[in-house]
Amino acid sequence: MRPRRSGACEPRGGLRPVLVAALLLAAFVVSGSPAAAQGSFAAGVRAGTAGLGVDLVARASDHVDFRLAAGSVSFDGTISTSELDYDAEAEVSTALLLLDWYPGAGAFRLSAGAGWNGTEVEVTAPLERLLPFDPDPLALFAPLGSAVGTAQGDELVPVVLLGWGNPFRGGRWNLSFEIGAFYQGQPEVELGVRTTLPVDQIPGGPELLATLIEEEERELERELEDYTVLPVVSLSLTYSF
Repeated sequence: MRPRRSGACEPRGGLRPVLVAALLLAAFVVSGSPAAAQGSFAAGVRAGTAGLGVDLVARASDHVDFRLAAGSVSFDGTISTSELDYDAEAEVSTALLLLDWYPGAGAFRLSAGAGWNGTEVEVTAPLERLLPFDPDPLALFAPLGSAVGTAQGDELVPVVLLGWGNPFRGGRWNLSFEIGAFYQGQPEVELGVRTTLPVDQIPGGPELLATLIEEEERELERELEDYTVLPVVSLSLTYSF
């Protein structure tokens, strides 16, 4: 993996095109179903591990719904390797297209689908601890810089859920609870540096820095191996019309 000399994060695909495509797909599917004549549609809000978001539900039959579930949340934390303690800013953003199956046409449901995963973690740490020599005398005059980078999982992810609650049973207002997970694969790490050191003027400096960054990237990826599967727990309130 080639290191990036800048810590700037490259933007990923936006959420708006995904939402538009999902709504068009749901409208197409429902328009051809018997339930479409009943105007069976529900919209609501959700909150959980994937943040605050919306649910848009189209009823296809007594046993099957099509659903768009989107949400986003940001939080701060720390990630540590043997060399560095990173300040981490994580943003979890998802837009999932789901098929909800109600085996008994009641409240219990099984859901499966796939969607867009915009989850990203930005990390930063002091550069001093990464260098193979004691930088304290230099650091007395000015900070040497930072190791910065991003960690991202797969953009297209599968998801499996089970839940309790049916937006078309028991009145127009309904509460639903679900639990499950989506698989985002091994997060890919890209690290770079921001520094005032004249690295290019030091013999062997660029090569040494590139080697240190590549080693730290691999170690940070090992630290993130536990995040290939992300849990989903959410509560939603919907209104049907």
